[in-house]
Amino acid sequence: MSKEAPSNKGRSQRFLTQEEKAEIRDLYLNKGYGRWRVARLMHMCINTIDQVVRGEGLERTPREALIARGRGLRAIDFTQEEVNDICNRYESGWSMYSLRKEYNVSNEPLMSLLSSRGIEFRGREEAKKMQKKKSIIKKIAELQQQLEESY
Repeated sequence: MSKEAPSNKGRSQRFLTQEEKAEIRDLYLNKGYGRWRVARLMHMCINTIDQVVRGEGLERTPREALIARGRGLRAIDFTQEEVNDICNRYESGWSMYSLRKEYNVSNEPLMSLLSSRGIEFRGREEAKKMQKKKSIIKKIAELQQQLEESY
């Protein structure tokens, strides 16, 4: 017994209008949405979105994708003062997360900057130890202040 090809029952095939293609391009290239998100927003199959994106050669470079997905992330040109500040803060225990939020950038430019300055990245365990050490130092400072106020 031979298997039959699956039917497209309930699905109508149609061609995309130029306006729909333009909207897909805009969502993908300008707004930085991924293919799956565009498919959900447009109520279309991912394969349809892929046909437009790949068929028209709309693939983003990794840098373009990073910038597009970040939507609002600043350009990755740091001033010398910012470079020094980022390096000093990281070495003094600031997390990558805190630096990302402070400078409104993703991990990649921060990691690139730090590695170009010869700064080694902390592992999770070392980061936890540094956080613990910072909290202990903070508690000691608070206790010293309380002692000074009591005398």
